[in-house]
Amino acid sequence: MKTFIKVTESFNARHFYMDATDRVKFLRELHNHTFFVTTQIETKGLNRELEFYLVKEYLKDFLLGYEGAEFSFSCEMIAKQVYEHLVKKYGSERDYIISISEDNVVSSVTEWRND
Repeated sequence: MKTFIKVTESFNARHFYMDATDRVKFLRELHNHTFFVTTQIETKGLNRELEFYLVKEYLKDFLLGYEGAEFSFSCEMIAKQVYEHLVKKYGSERDYIISISEDNVVSSVTEWRND
């Protein structure tokens, strides 16, 4: 059995995808999104080893750097940056699942396992 806590934060930014195929060429242009970042972090034990609200605050502080930004990062790239930030504080000896959503419509889900 594994137990996870789950927290979600969001930020507004503009991005583009230069390698978009012709079928979705509109993605090559700078466009707005509200990005929703949901993290699931494995906890040790059943009594709130990691406090939801403190993890949420730590995540929110990190995401302030993205607020209002313009970039060409994919959702998967953002997930990797979020993971690298979280693992500095909470360690690599646990599993992480990070979902990055554009406008709560489409998402990437990336998982890091500590097997």
